[in-house]
Amino acid sequence: SFQVVERRKKSAKPKADPLFKPEYTKINREIIVETTAPSDVNPSEIRTLVNARIQDESCHFISARRTPKDNFILETKFVTPATKAMQYAKEIEEALLTLQVPVAIIRANSKWSKFLIHGIPTTIGEGAEAGQLVASEIRSNYGENFQLAQIPRWISRAETRMEKTHSSMVIALPGQVTMETLGVKFLSLFNRSCHIEAFLPTFPDTQCAKCLEYGHRQEKCKNNGRCGHCAGDHLTSFHPCNQCQGGYRCTHTPIRCLNCKGIHKASDPACPERVKRRFLNKGKENAPPAQDPPAAPAQEPISIIQVPATAPVGATP
Repeated sequence: SFQVVERRKKSAKPKADPLFKPEYTKINREIIVETTAPSDVNPSEIRTLVNARIQDESCHFISARRTPKDNFILETKFVTPATKAMQYAKEIEEALLTLQVPVAIIRANSKWSKFLIHGIPTTIGEGAEAGQLVASEIRSNYGENFQLAQIPRWISRAETRMEKTHSSMVIALPGQVTMETLGVKFLSLFNRSCHIEAFLPTFPDTQCAKCLEYGHRQEKCKNNGRCGHCAGDHLTSFHPCNQCQGGYRCTHTPIRCLNCKGIHKASDPACPERVKRRFLNKGKENAPPAQDPPAAPAQEPISIIQVPATAPVGATP
């Protein structure tokens, strides 16, 4: 006979109360200075001159650093949010111009919400100059309602716009903004009514949840639906099965990947085609070639027990 003994849980050790408690997180204490061209100025010189122009010592910066894109990040004190230091944006810009830093935008660091603006005239030019013109047009027409988080940029390549009169640009707004909270579907820019919609980035390994092909999202898909379980001509949610309710959670045969023809679901992370595109997404030239799919069995195999997979979704940036 055995006696059931309840295991005693060790009492959790009380966490030490930290002596130093920053009032704001690091990202909430950063001011981003975007530039239009590289600059050789020392970040320490920027911090020194900016602090000399700001009278309120609580808004002085404790560090300044350069980013890989030749922008600059100014970090406030542990008790000062970046939004408070932004009231001295004019003084910051004047100090940067004194050091011959080509300033584009000064903003408090935050999460971005990106949108597409369609119908921008291609005659405005290329690169940062075109982005500056769009940013200036937005500020002129809408003032403080549109605080851009970065310089707008073309969504397509220059060679694809050569024969087009209008194209689309990406804009970024600070904070969590949706089409509902934005409140508009058109912007009046360059004497035109430009349609605006949420920006959904796509990458080589972005997989459509509808047709299961790579390179686009379900929201932009114009193809017929395909099954991620058996590669049939129906959506995965409508996959039929005689042994279960079917749909996404089915684990019974036949199982076939639409892209590589292997015996696995189209959402399998180990799919050779998905692995290949994942390498392309990371910018690696020597991507491994897609392996030949295993030979199909001569007869209908027995049921294979697998871990239920969720519906295929597009990869995130």
